[in-house]
Amino acid sequence: IYSYVEPDFVGITYGNGLFVAVGERGQIVTSPDAVNWTLRSVDIGWMSHGRDVAYGNGLFVVIADDIILTSSDGNNWTKKYYHYENFQKIAFGNGLFVVVGERYSNGVILISRDGVNWQEINVGNFGVSKIGVTYNNGLFVVAGGKNIFTSRDGINWTKRNSEHYLGGIAYSDGIFVSRSERGDCILNSRDGIHWEEIELDYFWYVLNVTYCKDRFIAVGTGEKGGFILTSLGNIKWMKQEVGVNWLYEVT
Repeated sequence: IYSYVEPDFVGITYGNGLFVAVGERGQIVTSPDAVNWTLRSVDIGWMSHGRDVAYGNGLFVVIADDIILTSSDGNNWTKKYYHYENFQKIAFGNGLFVVVGERYSNGVILISRDGVNWQEINVGNFGVSKIGVTYNNGLFVVAGGKNIFTSRDGINWTKRNSEHYLGGIAYSDGIFVSRSERGDCILNSRDGIHWEEIELDYFWYVLNVTYCKDRFIAVGTGEKGGFILTSLGNIKWMKQEVGVNWLYEVT
């Protein structure tokens, strides 16, 4: 990909037999096998930055600053502008897309079933630093600054005030896993309020964390380039170096 696109990829998802990734400069690429990729001709505007992508209800949804793009096949995309300063992350679950972002320097949560018509959910002001959203085990989890919001339906949210600044979030079976805002340690919690720091052995900078099947997975960069961390129990992390400079996203 880098030989002709050269983006920093910031989001990736899989659905309907297709991987879709979005670059920070707005590029959208697709692949049926995660090996051979096709650059799609999509104009999101030269000043817009790609942020994230999700798949659900037969639809790919890409967010880019104040733009949301939708596609059923990954090739043909429909673009729509929204009056928000900056979309950040998107997740899909329980038939619902959930987007988090900011407006006037305050965090916002938006929900949609079709990726086109969005409803803003009023949860009060919350921090937008390193904001993230995930869905697993029937629960949406939003993290921003020292705030965590959880919801079963995407409409009614419970707020928790964390003792740590969080950067991204993953959840499974009553365990929250995040990275510290500065990226130099992994955090885990059973209530979303009190967190245990898991210091990393080397100069590692964790950029994202997720949960897949039976394990938590974190990606980032270190002294020797990009790495993947995996953990079956969220305490002991195994490291694998992958021979690239940076890893930004995992799905």
